[in-house]
Amino acid sequence: MGPQLPYWKGDLVPGGPLRSGMARLTSLSGLLDTGANVIGIGAGLYNYYTAARYYKQGQYFEGTADLLGGTASIAEGMLAFRGGHPSLPVLGGIGALTDAAKDAYWGIRFSNREKLTLGLVKASGGGCLIAAGLTVNPALTMAGAALYSSAIVYDNRKEIAALPGKVWDWL
Repeated sequence: MGPQLPYWKGDLVPGGPLRSGMARLTSLSGLLDTGANVIGIGAGLYNYYTAARYYKQGQYFEGTADLLGGTASIAEGMLAFRGGHPSLPVLGGIGALTDAAKDAYWGIRFSNREKLTLGLVKASGGGCLIAAGLTVNPALTMAGAALYSSAIVYDNRKEIAALPGKVWDWL
């Protein structure tokens, strides 16, 4: 294998020095990574909020799923801030599986085939992410991310369609 070049100017090269702190924000990829980490931690905190709401309503399965998913998301974001680790996809897969479990549970409980199918697609994505982390396989990482992300977009299609109008009203 020949030398690996960075994707962006100033990006990390395998075996090169790890940028941390403010130095990380001096490259485009560092800015993108930092933004993604902040969003992941925020999503984990939001999962804690929804878990508390589920527990108050007596929905213990959903609350536990959101609590576990939020913890995995926060751990993933914090580990990524420290420079990453091969286990990042495993944590992402755990978060995906907790979300999948909730959808599959709702699909079975309320006889909703769409939710059940979404749960199975999310579980497939989560399984790919966990396998990617265990085998350090980038193809499985991409497949898992594509499956889980597409299921999320499909599940929230109405909210996404309404977003431009909400942004326009806000402006």
